[in-house]
Amino acid sequence: MTCFKCGKVGHMERNCKEPVQKANVLRITGPPPPPAPTTQSRARTFNMTMKDAVQNADVVAGILVINSVEVKVLIDSGATRSFVAESVIDRLKCIAYPLEPNLIIEVENQERVTANRICPNCDMVIEGRHFFADLIPFKLGEFDVILRMDWLSNHDAQIKCKSKKVKLKSKDGVEVIFRGKRQERKFLTAIQTKRLLRQGCEAYLAHVKDVEEESLRLEDIS
Repeated sequence: MTCFKCGKVGHMERNCKEPVQKANVLRITGPPPPPAPTTQSRARTFNMTMKDAVQNADVVAGILVINSVEVKVLIDSGATRSFVAESVIDRLKCIAYPLEPNLIIEVENQERVTANRICPNCDMVIEGRHFFADLIPFKLGEFDVILRMDWLSNHDAQIKCKSKKVKLKSKDGVEVIFRGKRQERKFLTAIQTKRLLRQGCEAYLAHVKDVEEESLRLEDIS
């Protein structure tokens, strides 16, 4: 006779006196609102790329120095805990300790993954000031570290997503600014534009004539 509650033999589940061990549950996805079925899951941040982050108005991404190593960092206020990629723990020389209780992370497709370790007091430097974060090892995508509400709240952070800046306050009350990567504007030369038009790319008709004339002028000069 085996108890389905505690796994021990000698009694049944209804007679079990063992306390129930509850794990801490972190929901990343959350129920989407009914009128907006296209709303993306918060779990997308685990697989977000730098290009996605630069174009996204809700997050800030860039390069930070953590434990004297440059890493790709995504700052997202959408959840409560911060994470570090399992693949960079050794490079950052992070010491992982058991996490009690375990953290159950709900990711895409309602799949649940258990995190049972934490790397406390990881040191990151911004404008010469030290900021510390407790990072949970997890399988991430392109980013090495994801910083969220626990870290932002500890440092009285203000996020300016439009300008891709995060204002932080150090322990001694000094304000510093982390500047994330912004989307770069790319311009085409007249010759490149003419070549694209020949390949079938579309352009505004009001500018086609100007492009053709400028292309011919540049060709004559060259």
